[in-house]
Amino acid sequence: MKIETQTLEVKVWDHHDAVVFVTQQRFEKTGEKTESGTDIYKHWKEVLTAIPVDFGYNHELEDEDKYKLVKNVADSLVALYQYDHDNYEIGVSYYINHDQFVNG
Repeated sequence: MKIETQTLEVKVWDHHDAVVFVTQQRFEKTGEKTESGTDIYKHWKEVLTAIPVDFGYNHELEDEDKYKLVKNVADSLVALYQYDHDNYEIGVSYYINHDQFVNG
């Protein structure tokens, strides 16, 4: 496997049971200054990776079990990325779809 600098696309859909994100807080100077002469920065979050999770219909997992599994993944990513110090803050977040189709 050859590792190259490239951008990959990960599709995330609204029907996934959960999605775990790793983001990086980015910033750069806009070239403008405030009245007092301080540089103005623009800030944004850049997604480093997104991990879609689907539990399938054949598994009899309770909601609490699903939550624990997703949180374990997020906690593991926090443990991994806590040592990344390239001057940008790393964040790990997730969402879980509780009941996607409540009127079906």
